[in-house]
Amino acid sequence: MFRCQSVWWHFGYYGYYREWHPKNSKPFVPKPTGTSGQDGIFRFTFKKREIDENPLGMWDRPWCNILVVAAAKGYGPAWASLSSLEDRELTLRLAKDDVPIKGRVVDLQGRPVAGVRVWVERVTVGGDEFRSLWQPTWTGLPTNVTTAKDGRFTLTGIGRDRTVVLHFEGPTIEHKILSANTQAVVEGKPVPSARIEVVAGPTKPIEGTIRAKDSGKPLPGVVVYGGDESDHSIGHETYHRGIRAVTDKQGRYRVPGLPKAGTYDLTVYPPVGQGYLWTVKHVGDSEGLRPITADIELRRGVEVRCRLIDKQTRQPVRGQLHYTPVKTNLYYSEAERVADLYPTREFGRLHVPDADGVFHLVAYPGPGLLVANLQGNFPKYLPPRLDPADREKAQDDFHLRHVEAGLPYRLIDPKESKKPLVLDIELDPGRATKGSLIGPDGKPVTRATAYGLNHHPRFPTTMNQLLEGDTFTATLLESQRPRTVSFVHQDRKLAGHMILRGDEKAPVVVRLQPWGVCTGRLVNAEGKPLSGVRLAWHYRSLPVPGMRPPDQAFTTDAKGGFRVEGLLPGPTFELTLAGVNEKGVTLSAGEALKKLSTQAGETKDLGDITVQVVPTKKNEKGAKNE
Repeated sequence: MFRCQSVWWHFGYYGYYREWHPKNSKPFVPKPTGTSGQDGIFRFTFKKREIDENPLGMWDRPWCNILVVAAAKGYGPAWASLSSLEDRELTLRLAKDDVPIKGRVVDLQGRPVAGVRVWVERVTVGGDEFRSLWQPTWTGLPTNVTTAKDGRFTLTGIGRDRTVVLHFEGPTIEHKILSANTQAVVEGKPVPSARIEVVAGPTKPIEGTIRAKDSGKPLPGVVVYGGDESDHSIGHETYHRGIRAVTDKQGRYRVPGLPKAGTYDLTVYPPVGQGYLWTVKHVGDSEGLRPITADIELRRGVEVRCRLIDKQTRQPVRGQLHYTPVKTNLYYSEAERVADLYPTREFGRLHVPDADGVFHLVAYPGPGLLVANLQGNFPKYLPPRLDPADREKAQDDFHLRHVEAGLPYRLIDPKESKKPLVLDIELDPGRATKGSLIGPDGKPVTRATAYGLNHHPRFPTTMNQLLEGDTFTATLLESQRPRTVSFVHQDRKLAGHMILRGDEKAPVVVRLQPWGVCTGRLVNAEGKPLSGVRLAWHYRSLPVPGMRPPDQAFTTDAKGGFRVEGLLPGPTFELTLAGVNEKGVTLSAGEALKKLSTQAGETKDLGDITVQVVPTKKNEKGAKNE
């Protein structure tokens, strides 16, 4: 053990946010918590609100994404993620810092470039980028690393056997992003240092003034990101490279670091409180390395303050929000569709709530669509239905696909105004019904498996739940959408079900009975057994079909026989066939496997069932026709 010089915490997914979303808000700074003792032990506390105030406020429990970082001079940092606020003991093992990074920056003629700033974007161990350390500083990492007159630099504090992403920026060169590997041993031989050479071309500066289109006044504090034509493949979003500038009090900016190119893009993000819309400016090249002048006017929008609210508790719900004008909006063309994934450039931007759960954004005057992504909160709320009137207003199926996929939404139509539009998007948790299980003898049944207690169409894996006791709670219920909830006890071979709407007089009681069994044998037209045929059953007479024990495959044996167990007593079901040992065939048993049912404890023998085996035909091009 040794005494660490610092212990920090910050957010594990912050790197993802910083990589793919614009950094026009104040940068997140890791928070030091103190030092470890002589025995290496450290302890710290924090307030939930400290965690809430971060770029990852979209998560319901943002504190689960905390990274605890330890660093000491002469070592590489160590970090680990917390999964909850429960007390737990972390062991952080710092790395030896015996493989410094030594590099050199030269121009296209091979001449050294002095005064180039070198800074760390992220450090990765084992190639897992999702567990990278995205932190700008720590004890042991030198600050203000710049190249000397000979273009050389040395960087320590990374630690051995790690991959580090470095940025190189200077007033006369293009911005470069390269990675270095601090492997301590290569091909069985120790390596004294990691070597890197950076060849940087000259920079092509872009400068200008950002003004308000309505008043002509300069806009201070506007963030401007620059990118060249190589960025076009990601939809004109230039913030991922980190080449940026901020307008001064006169609205002036200068973006350095861009290479010589044919075309350039400027992505412009004004502060939300100014009430102006962000935009992308396409700029052509100028002669040689002469700076390009690009003056930009921003359209005034309407500030929107929106909350995602639980309909019953009236408390904010965490998530992320997307906005786009729809096709009936007069300014729709200004939003510019940039990729098939997103209907407009606007829709591709992610908005996160503040510590009070309020989303702040600027919308175009006129019809627009707000769509929420609830992250881990999806299974807690009913999927919304698209209002036919909203479809008529929007006249845009592309945008509404996200709504039809079950995302909460709100169609807005703000008028031009300096006053913010304040609204809530209500999320309906539905109704809940409590109940208990009893067996054929009237005694409680424990350790049964429940199916459909919290069924959500977007998350079918939530259908199965092992009950420790004899009670259950069914959630996400709607009176207009009855749902089947079924229960199976494998060891006792019991099964039962109930149809719930959420308006039952609780608690309800479900009686489990001996399950049904169905047997039979599949043969072809010549009476020969069909082996290797897969069977599945479906309850066609129950709401939400398919509420049955999953993960059980029933396949005919060598004699064509099958035995299906675990059937709910009473409901009508049918068996479907798929696949045989032979390839390129379809199977049909007519009505023999349809409208079946079994009673409690009954074994129904269907006898021999003749199955039609139809070879699959091929068309002239070789494609199969079923």
